[in-house]
Amino acid sequence: LGLALRAPTVFEGQALDTSADYVAGPAYQVFAAEHLCRFANSEASFNARELCAVDLCLANSSHDERHAWWEQVKRCRRRPQGRPV
Repeated sequence: LGLALRAPTVFEGQALDTSADYVAGPAYQVFAAEHLCRFANSEASFNARELCAVDLCLANSSHDERHAWWEQVKRCRRRPQGRPV
């Protein structure tokens, strides 16, 4: 199992470090994974392509379920909550 350490908002599309057995997946899969991590980190600013990638990956859950989960995660954050969703 290969792993890559990423910082999507700092080095978009690039891995900071990888394990010896890491093999990159298809470009869209890497793109979607980066933006799913941003969504899980309760970030709120996505462009249309990024939002579409997240939406396609989470298609098995309803919008209401995603929204409720995202709001719960966001409430746990210690940073300022001034950004609208």
